[in-house]
Amino acid sequence: DLEWAAHWLNQAAQKGDSRAQYQIARMFLYGAGLEQDEATAAQWASAAANSGLQDAQYLMGTMLLSGQGVEQNMAWAAHWFEQAALQGHVDAQYNLGLMLESGDGVPEDKEKAAYWLEKAASQGDDEAAKTREEVQGAA
Repeated sequence: DLEWAAHWLNQAAQKGDSRAQYQIARMFLYGAGLEQDEATAAQWASAAANSGLQDAQYLMGTMLLSGQGVEQNMAWAAHWFEQAALQGHVDAQYNLGLMLESGDGVPEDKEKAAYWLEKAASQGDDEAAKTREEVQGAA
């Protein structure tokens, strides 16, 4: 059951296990097995992201982008998307590409946007492929 899982994940998270920290963050974020608490979710996601876990880096980026559990911060969202993107996280590559294309939280850079959108497209992200074509067409 989820409460039992939360108990053991919390034990591992407290000991620094980044996968457990990421899972506990998601449980707090979505209220799965634990009472929903976005601020606590952000703390665990940050711990896991700082350990280099790409899924946690992406989660931290999305939380910063939307202001879930943390103050909205586009520049930090882009930072975490880039960290995950560098490790091959397709959704992070796509989001970073969009932010670079629009200049949202980062200086506008159509060339870098096209690069990250191409990376995501090469992993099968059809939306990234379409957006990349639009960016290259506008350049």
